[in-house]
Amino acid sequence: MKVLVIGASGTIGSAIVEAFSGHEVIKAGYSSGDVTVNIEDPKSIEDMYRKTGKVDAVISATGKAIFGEITKIGEEDVRISLLNKMGGQINLVRIGLDYINDGSSFTLTSGDLSQKPAKDSALITAVGIGIEGFARATALSLPGNSRINVVSPSLIRESAIKFNLPLKGSVPAAEVASWFLESATGEKNGMVRGIDGWE
Repeated sequence: MKVLVIGASGTIGSAIVEAFSGHEVIKAGYSSGDVTVNIEDPKSIEDMYRKTGKVDAVISATGKAIFGEITKIGEEDVRISLLNKMGGQINLVRIGLDYINDGSSFTLTSGDLSQKPAKDSALITAVGIGIEGFARATALSLPGNSRINVVSPSLIRESAIKFNLPLKGSVPAAEVASWFLESATGEKNGMVRGIDGWE
C-alpha cells in the first residue's frame, strides 16, 4: 500500500510512519520530508499530490488551531484555526480525490477537545467538531469505494513528559498511530477513533 503521511516529522507522525513499516510511505511536512506542503495553500497541496502520484491512503497528522481565552482571541487566531487545521484537512481530501486509487482512504486528525471541551478551548473545540462533521458527511458520498475517518487523540504521553504535564489520560504515540493504521487498512467509514474506541 502506498501511504502519504502529512505531518510525518511530528510526534504522532513519526509513530505513524513506524506503524506503516512494510508499506511504501511518503513523508510530507511543511519544511521537511520526501515532499513539502503548506496545507493552508490549495496550490501547495495540489503540487504535493502531483509529486506523489496516486496513493492508497492519505494520513493527516497535522494542523494548527489556537488555544486561548475567548476574550483575547484575535482575527488572526480565528484565521489560522479555520484555514489551517480545518480548512487544510478539508482541502487535503477535496484535492486528493483526484490522486487516490479506488478503495483508498483518508484519515484526518481532530482531538478529544472536540467532544470534551476545556477552558479556553473554544477555537480548538469548534475546529475539531467541524473536522469530524466533515468526515461523517463526506463518507456518505465518496467515489470509488473510498473511505474517510478521523482520529481524535487525547494528550500524547511523549508530549506530556516533554512539557512536564500530568500523565493521567495521556496516550502513547504508538497507540494513537495504531488507530491510523486501523483506519487505513480496515473497513470503517465515517467514524471517529478516540480513546474509548470507534464511534
